[in-house]
Formats: sequence, structure tokens, C-alpha cells
Amino acid sequence: MEVELSDVGQVNIFLGDVPNYENEQTNASQSDVISILMEKAPYLSSSQLKLIQAQLQNSSVNDKHSRRWDSDIIQLTLSLWTRSPKTYEQLLKSGCLVLPSISTLSRYKNVVEQHAGTNNDVFKWMYMEACSRNLPKHGYYGGLVLDEMSIQEDLQIVKKGGQIKLVGFPDIVKSSNGDTSFANHVLQYVFHGFTGFRFPIAHFPTTQANAPQLYSSFWDIISSLESWGFHVLYVSIDGASTNRSFIKLHFDGSPGQFDMATHNPFSDNPVIFLADPSHLFKKIRNNLLKSGPEKWHSRELTINGHPIVWKMWIDSYEWDKQHGLSIHHKLGNDHIHPNKADLMRNHLAEEVLDSNMLSLMRLYKQNLGHGSSVLEGAVDLLEQTSTLISIFHDRRPIRDLTDIRLHQLRTILQWFRKWEESETRQHLMSWETREDVEFLLSGFCKLAHVATQDLKITLTPLYINSDIVENHFSQQRGLYHGSGANPNYNQYRTATNSIILGQSTISNKSNASRRNTLQSTGAMPFSHLCKKIKV
Repeated sequence: MEVELSDVGQVNIFLGDVPNYENEQTNASQSDVISILMEKAPYLSSSQLKLIQAQLQNSSVNDKHSRRWDSDIIQLTLSLWTRSPKTYEQLLKSGCLVLPSISTLSRYKNVVEQHAGTNNDVFKWMYMEACSRNLPKHGYYGGLVLDEMSIQEDLQIVKKGGQIKLVGFPDIVKSSNGDTSFANHVLQYVFHGFTGFRFPIAHFPTTQANAPQLYSSFWDIISSLESWGFHVLYVSIDGASTNRSFIKLHFDGSPGQFDMATHNPFSDNPVIFLADPSHLFKKIRNNLLKSGPEKWHSRELTINGHPIVWKMWIDSYEWDKQHGLSIHHKLGNDHIHPNKADLMRNHLAEEVLDSNMLSLMRLYKQNLGHGSSVLEGAVDLLEQTSTLISIFHDRRPIRDLTDIRLHQLRTILQWFRKWEESETRQHLMSWETREDVEFLLSGFCKLAHVATQDLKITLTPLYINSDIVENHFSQQRGLYHGSGANPNYNQYRTATNSIILGQSTISNKSNASRRNTLQSTGAMPFSHLCKKIKV
């Protein structure tokens, strides 16, 4: 196809074999070319036109230092470079496109220095990014997700601005006892809004933070978020012993008696503590793995006189394999005989507790005939866990307290409480697991009440988990430092800006609209946001 632009210096544009017009002179201005392109190709998007205009403008500049770039082009190329530096370098060398140099992108990336503790520039960046995304008012409400990741013990010398400093020491609370041990973990805080907006806001190198250290850093971050207009209604946290102690510091008695809600001194709304659903499902599965009559089993789960042992899952799986068409087609050896790596995978735990597993267990129970009563306890448990998994994977928002899912959660909570009252310790799941069930279900129902009744906003169950921070850790390990080893602290902190700029600040689990391709890129550079948005 050939399009003649006779009114612009007799320039011909071909789709396919493009002749070399490098030395050909034309009187057409860049705006004339853009106007003609829009006329001849009316379906070009605004993003495509910006890229074409950038090529026209910067191809005519001999001095690379004189090139100027639109903020959207910088944002897009930063996202590409931070995700795959080698690919971007190859694209630069190919000469197909004129793009910002790596040194230019590096300067934009490192405008905000990531250091231990709270950083006012990071909160400012987060606020301006939220403004640029046009977050609705309720998008500034959400939760804090926090977790720790192992790092290599290492001390690094960092030089910036003529100053030299050592990084790699614990920095969550200044030690007064002269402790000089190196940090072996990083505590990461991520804000996750109800509309899917996410931003890693602070991190601390630690030797595994204790409950008082968590308490101090947590409320410091809550205060900073409130000052920038972000409101924390919940905290999603795994069931580690330190986290459990941290939660209990906020209550005089059992947290469940207070619906997991504590007073927020910086806001009129409470802060609600939630156990992470994914970690809870893994704990329930691990309790089942340990249940049985053999000497290596540590417990014998029993409900109403009916035993629940892992061999029931093994037998139902073997029975299902005998059929040409499996009932639970996802079930495999890694589910039934998990190794250490398999034990960490959320989906493997969920798939032995979900509705497909319930269907298989019911059919296997029917197949047993007269001996089917032995599986009644397993079926009863799977009825509860499958409903929990279904609810916490649901994208449909909860709009009011009449939602049937809230009634189901309260019913499941009562079922677990009744089980605990009717059996001895040996026949129950671990007290940590039972406590996490209480923390999650009581806290979520309270959160739904605060969100829908007090603030008149909706609550989507799918968003309430720790997947956001786990994704951050996965990128730290796999995307930037190789999946074979954890980074040291200096590598961790320098990669944080790459993650912010490389991934979309709107979670892919959200229903937020992405009206153009640039909305799915990473955060806009801090320096460009400062020019666009006055704070």
C-alpha cells in the first residue's frame, strides 16, 4: 500500500520496503507530518502519535545530549528497561527507534534514594502517582501488607554525593547494646488500596524484627500515610509467632473479642488486623499432612468421632486416577506427596481444600458404600474450606451487610469454634491455625462493616491477602537478582525503584479501568510528577 503526501515535499510513505530519505530535504514541519498522518491513518492512538513525534523530533538532532523526551515516553521506556535491561539495550543498538539512553533512564530511576525506614520522598512519589492515576476518593482507603524476606548477610560501601556510608546493618530500631550483626532479613511494607492501587512505601533491614519493633515501625508508617491522605483500615499479615505477638500488643485480652479492631490515634476509623488467607490454607493443609495413626504423625484430627487423616486424600487421589476422565483434573503427585518447595506453593494447598476436592471426596465416599461413614469428617471439613477459598477468590464486591458471603463466614467461624469446644487438643488443629481462623474471619466481617456501613465503600474479598508483598519479593529474587539466591541489602534497596517503575501501580486483580496502554506501565518518574503536580 502506498500513500502519496504530495503536499509535503513529494514524500512517499510505504508499508513494507521503506526507501532511504536520509539525505532528502523536505519543507514539511513535524506538525505537518503529524497532521497528514492523522488524516491518512485516523485510527492511530495518541500513544502512537507521541512515539512518532518523538522519532521525528529526536532523529533530526545530531547531539544526543540535546534530545528531549515526553514524560509518557520516559515512563514507557523506564518500564521496558527496568523489566529487561538486556532487551532494551538490544533495541537501542538495533537503530530501529531513537530512544532515551540508559544513562538518561538511570538518572530518572535514581532521583528518589531508597533507604531504610520512612522516606518522605517515597510518600510524596506515592501521592503524586495516585493523583496522576486519578484515583477516586475511596481509592485512598486500603490496607498495609507486611512481611519479611531473607537476604544475604553482607556489608556494602555506598558512595553518593561525596559521602560514603556502610549499608547492611539492622536499622528498624537503633540498637543501644552495641550489636554489630549484619541484617539477614528485610521487613517490607506495601500499601494496597481498595481500587487496586499499590505502592511499596518503606522497608527495614532486620535480624528478624520482634513485636515491639514491628509496633514502632507500623505506627510510624500509619502516621505518615495519614499525613499524605492515605487511610489504612486493615493490616494483612501471616501467622508467624512474632506477628501474632505484635497483634496481641494492641489488645487487653483475646483480639477476637474486639473483632480484631484497634483504635487508630491518627484517624476516626479503626485499624483491623487480618491473618493472610493464603498462609491459613497452607497451615490447614499442613495439619492434615501431620494427621494419622502412625508414630510419625503428630496429631489425630477428629470431628464428631470421625477421624480426618491425610491417607483419605491419598486414597481418593488413587481412586480418581483409575478413571479415564479425572474428577479433580488438577490433582497430582505434588499435591499429595509435596516436597519442601511444594509446601510453600499456595495453589497446591488450596487445590486439596477447594470445591473440586470436595466433589472428589463426596464421590469417593459414595463409592465406598457401607464404609462411607469414615469420610464424613473429611467431607465436613472440606465443606468449610471450599467455601472459604471460594469467598477469598471472589472478585464480586461486598456492598452491604446482607451479602450472603458474610453470613457464610460467620457460620464457618462458629463451626470451627464448636469443633474446638468438642474435642481434645490432640484431635484438633494446632492452636496457631485455630487462632488464624479467628483472626481472619472475625477481622474480615468487621472490615466489611466499617467499609460498607461507616465509609459507604465496597470491599472485594480477592484483594484482602498478602499476594502484593509476595509478588514484590518474587521480583526481588527472580527478576532482578536471579531466583537461585537472595540479594544482599544494598541490592534489595536499589532494585526497589526498578520494581516501582517496572510494574503497574494498579494491581491486575483490580477492576480499575486502563483506558490506554500507558496506564498499564509502571509508575511515572518522580521528577516528572514534581513538574506536573504541585504538593
